[in-house]
Amino acid sequence: MHYNSQNSPQCTAVHHNALQFTTMYYNSPQCTTSHHKALQFTTRHYNSPQCTRSTTMHAIHHNTVQFTTVHTMHHNALQFTKVHYNSPKCNTMRHNAPKCNTMHYSSPQCTRCTTMHCNSPKRNTCATIHYNSPQCTTIHH
Repeated sequence: MHYNSQNSPQCTAVHHNALQFTTMYYNSPQCTTSHHKALQFTTRHYNSPQCTRSTTMHAIHHNTVQFTTVHTMHHNALQFTKVHYNSPKCNTMRHNAPKCNTMHYSSPQCTRCTTMHCNSPKRNTCATIHYNSPQCTTIHH
């Protein structure tokens, strides 16, 4: 698990190769204690002043009782732009974390954008569906 304790050194190691996020997104141990309410994303994912650069577009996914998905893409608008997806067909965005190179979206037309996330402890196990609307805009948990 990338974020399994308040002292997790990996709190500074998450990157996204499309937007080129840096370690500034996770620069505080307190990043591991923030959550969002069920079925709802807000702009306040992080409760630490040191985490203010971590926006809702790059947020930790809270899976009921523990953080299992460490790199959840959140978009608070009703569309996804090229900055999130390298291809208009939504099929080229990848996660460059260790041992997580599986294509995120299995449908060329984004009809069932199956978001593959690296889950702990097996980081190469990617099977969580986050986007299943025809326009890839609905976020599910």
